[in-house]
Amino acid sequence: VEVRTGITLGGNITLDELRRDFDGFILAMGCWKSSPLRVAGEDLEGVVGGIDFLYDVKTNRGIKVGKRVVVVGGGNTAMDACRSARRLGAEEVSVLYRRSREEMPADDIEIVEATEEGVDFIFLAAPSAIEGDGNVERVLCERMELGEPDASGRRRPIPTGETFIIEADMVIAAVGQGIDFSGVPESLHDGRWMKVGPDYDTPLPGVFVCGDQQSGPGIAIEAIGNGHWAADSMDHYLTKGIPKKPFVYDIVRDDLGPEDFAHVEKAPQEQVPHIDGRKRLSMGFDEYSPGLSEEQTLRDSSRCMECGCEDVFECKLRRYAITHEVEPERLAGEHISKEEEVNRYYIRNMDKCILCAKCVRACDEIAGFHAIDFALRGFETVMTPHFYRDMEDSDCTFCGLCTQVCPVGALIEKRVERRPHLEEPEIVKTTCQLCSVGCELDLNLDRGRSRIVRVTTDLDNPVGPAFGACCFRGRYEFKDSEDAGDFSPAMGGKPSSFEEALEAFGELSAREGTVYAAGPALTLQEARALKDYAALRTPKAVITAVEGAEFLPLMAEAAAREGLRRASYADIRQGDAYLLIGADTDEEQPVLTSWIRRAARHKNAALVCIGGAESILHKGET
Repeated sequence: VEVRTGITLGGNITLDELRRDFDGFILAMGCWKSSPLRVAGEDLEGVVGGIDFLYDVKTNRGIKVGKRVVVVGGGNTAMDACRSARRLGAEEVSVLYRRSREEMPADDIEIVEATEEGVDFIFLAAPSAIEGDGNVERVLCERMELGEPDASGRRRPIPTGETFIIEADMVIAAVGQGIDFSGVPESLHDGRWMKVGPDYDTPLPGVFVCGDQQSGPGIAIEAIGNGHWAADSMDHYLTKGIPKKPFVYDIVRDDLGPEDFAHVEKAPQEQVPHIDGRKRLSMGFDEYSPGLSEEQTLRDSSRCMECGCEDVFECKLRRYAITHEVEPERLAGEHISKEEEVNRYYIRNMDKCILCAKCVRACDEIAGFHAIDFALRGFETVMTPHFYRDMEDSDCTFCGLCTQVCPVGALIEKRVERRPHLEEPEIVKTTCQLCSVGCELDLNLDRGRSRIVRVTTDLDNPVGPAFGACCFRGRYEFKDSEDAGDFSPAMGGKPSSFEEALEAFGELSAREGTVYAAGPALTLQEARALKDYAALRTPKAVITAVEGAEFLPLMAEAAAREGLRRASYADIRQGDAYLLIGADTDEEQPVLTSWIRRAARHKNAALVCIGGAESILHKGET
């Protein structure tokens, strides 16, 4: 991006020159012209506009404000002006506002701090004339009373006829801002506002407008967001030949009240430490506010109620509605509110369900169960377990396939708190080590806080280790950096660095009779690698297992001695008969339960269980 400074439209460059050199450009000069007071005497020396005064202050123009300053207006510009006047040496600063304190648009803290700094507020008053002999000497003011609300929603000020006079050396008019049309041809404006189309385009092809020039004076972030739309519209013009802003499909609710957030713990807003007004004045224009501390910032950010749908990045209904520019009002119809169900691992909000049946098919065709199905008909149709039971009381194994394939926000897995809804997570692939199956997982990472926000799988990968399968442990019971504790190794019960631990491990493994304990989460390859390392490194090594972890390696060795072929995961999924000996696949390898159940339901595969706990495989069609 090339930035050129010192360029003035209508000064050292013209609109015609811009149109000649560029295929498209955006006018974003803002509203830098102070609105006039429209009273007699405002052309006297000493009468300045609010934005002009602040610009001169910022650029150190050496302003002389005199002893008595009157500021007209009630917004933040007026507050900045009156407080700046005090710092420039004015002894008496008065703010005239034609409405009451309650109607003032300025931030409350600005009004409070201005008062503490000696600014006098005169409410329900407005200037009717400015008097003086060449220079400002006095302001003739008129009392007001409030009538009925006007277009802004505030009560309209009505003159009472009662007048009074304020002596003044300077008058600052902070009653609004408009567009400076210098260098802008009349074909682009009506004398007050720019002529702007709905797509930020103007009557001149290739010329676009954004920010305050398009919407009127506002806050900076509104203009920044406005600029994004204008840039997209100009891009559409340059690439497609037609100006077109992005289509937005967002559901906005304005019917929410305190009762909708009764479950949220109420917490007061954190306040910046207050500095005495006299001390602030003594500091001149130096920054005085220390801001919030780190602890205050964390507390204040935790007050967020995390509104909005968590499926914002994945909702296909919203994506298709944007692509096809759907108008929700045109398609609106009867809607029956349904109760939200919250279980251990995910939230079922049938208000958002579009009855696509993807969850039903995933449960039936992929997971091998039939925990949910359609119930009722017409507008009352819902997806539910049999006999409207809760998911906890159904055949659901909480594998999470339904939450992953749901195209909308009807099924949302419980994710970590304070998940950034407006930041798309980064996907990192890994292998689950919670059992010997080794499902391939997609970790959804919040890079900003170095943590896992949720776990998904790649269902579109036909050659993945587990074909996109996963159980409740791998999907929901993950540990991220915030709650998994210290990953650092320990020696003698004391934390140590990895370098120290590796050095100590090298010394220990060389000692005769060192004991190696294999955990149950080791894969066959890892168990074999541990055995080979011990045999190579340690004289008379002792290898033991923790919690029955010796079973799979021993079975593998026995199968190898007998010349048996190891079964692949594809074999397990396509088997015609299964023999389980002392197995508890529901707890130890839930994905195997799903595969066997699927084969039993869809291929009538035979199943024989010898020993072991009663499981889901003993129920229903198996």
